[in-house]
Amino acid sequence: MVAKQKIWIIESDAEALERYKQELEQHFDTTSLYSLLEFNEFSQRSKKQAQLILSAFQIKDGCILSNLKNYKNKHRDIPWIIVGGAKKKEDIYSCFEAGAFDYLSKPVDAQELSVKIERALSKGLQSSKFQLSEQASDQLTLKELKIYSVLQKAEDNLASRETIIAAVWGTQQLSAKSFDVHLFHLRKKIWKMGLQIKFISPNNYQLIRAID
Repeated sequence: MVAKQKIWIIESDAEALERYKQELEQHFDTTSLYSLLEFNEFSQRSKKQAQLILSAFQIKDGCILSNLKNYKNKHRDIPWIIVGGAKKKEDIYSCFEAGAFDYLSKPVDAQELSVKIERALSKGLQSSKFQLSEQASDQLTLKELKIYSVLQKAEDNLASRETIIAAVWGTQQLSAKSFDVHLFHLRKKIWKMGLQIKFISPNNYQLIRAID
């Protein structure tokens, strides 16, 4: 089974935090941090850092900007998404200058948040093997990007149908035909990029270089 990607959520608003957890926990391993102090202590003692950080602009014990900048100096490749709170355009610009990957205004649309997170994670993948360019990534739908991500991160780039479905759709019921349609469109798009998804009996798929 493919391990869930780690997302740290820095938010002191209990209601907002609960919404994020409901949206993300099915597909990601989330950790809730309620203050900048808690975030700093947790990040220092954690053996493994998050693969993405989702944070409010303003936390109960201060603004996120200085913490964002300091963290990015040590962990340049970990994307941050900042949510709401900035009252001026200059504040939003400051988020990007400090190293934010993206900024979302409140109220946050759940679908938009999912897309932003998947895009950020796809650009922050540690492995360079089969890593998509930004242009190539933008050609894929959200579900196609998730399927690709599962195969890209799997050992030997090999994953079963069940593993892919669990990682992408969670507990949602999915017909075999629906899965095959998503896979067909993904295969068609990545073939043009010199890649292919090979079926390996009995029920596995492997991401490989396309053979001319």
